[in-house]
Order: sequence, then C-alpha cells, then structure tokens
Amino acid sequence: MVKPFLHWWKSSKTQGFVLLELVLSLLITVLLAIMLLKGLQLLLPSWTKITQQTSIYNTGHYILNILEKNVGYDAVSITIGKDNKGMQKLFCQTTNGNQNFSFTCENKRIHKTITKGSSSGTNPLYTSSCLVEKWTLQKISNNKLLVELDLKQDRESCKLTRLITCMNGSIVYES
Repeated sequence: MVKPFLHWWKSSKTQGFVLLELVLSLLITVLLAIMLLKGLQLLLPSWTKITQQTSIYNTGHYILNILEKNVGYDAVSITIGKDNKGMQKLFCQTTNGNQNFSFTCENKRIHKTITKGSSSGTNPLYTSSCLVEKWTLQKISNNKLLVELDLKQDRESCKLTRLITCMNGSIVYES
C-alpha cells in the first residue's frame, strides 16, 4: 500500500501541529496586522481633511444659497454700500411689504439683519469654526450680482463664487 504524500514534514503517526506550522501562521497574522495598521494610518489624515473640506464647503454653500434666495427672488431693490467699518454691505428691500434685510460681514462672519416696520433682528449665517477672510460684492449688470467668499477653517480654505440673478429688482451702488 502506497502512502499519500500529504505533508512531507510530518510523520504519519504524529497528531497536531508542528512548530514550523505554528510559527508560519503567527508570522502571517503579524504581517496582516501590520498591513492593516499602516492602511489605517494613511486613511485617518485623509478622512480628517475630507471632513474639514466638506464642512467649509457646506458653510459656504449655505451662505450663498441664503443670499441667492433673498437677493435673487425676494428683493425688489438691492443696494451695495459700506458699513461704518468700511466693509461691504448689501441692503435689500423685499417684495414682502415693509420688510427689508441687509447682509454684513462683521468679525469675519456674515450676518443677516431683518427689519420689519419698527422691529429688527440679526441672524448669524455661519458656523463658529468657519471664518470669512474676504467677502466681495460686485455688480455685473443691472440685475446680476457676483458674490465671492474666501472662507477659512483651521488649515483649510476655499474660495466660492456665485452669480446671482435678481428676478424682481435692480442693483445700485450706494453713493
């Protein structure tokens, strides 16, 4: 009778693992663990950067969407001027009766002030960690406004631009 050639290092009478098998399996496990840890080490900084970039872009798009809704659809008269600190200010008279609103950049953050009759209130349009480094308003035509935001959060920064078409009004510069 011929014995099958299954394991050349084992005798047919011994049961269990040989020390060589045990060492090889431990070596393979250690190598797989090292590869997994190196992969995670590369993944975590990328994940953090993507999370920060997503946060800053979401904040910028939120600000631009509010501006587009209020200026593009609700305003009948848009005035670009300067506030008492020399920063650009956007003042809008709305289609909604005696309600007006203005957008200003104070302390590197955008604020929307709503005035209705004799009462007014200010709403922040920002997240606490995202700063507006620069905000520019430029009249392109009688009904088109170019808005540029330079935002910064931690070590990440981005520049967002949006062309807003004013459906119900016209844009003027404050004299």
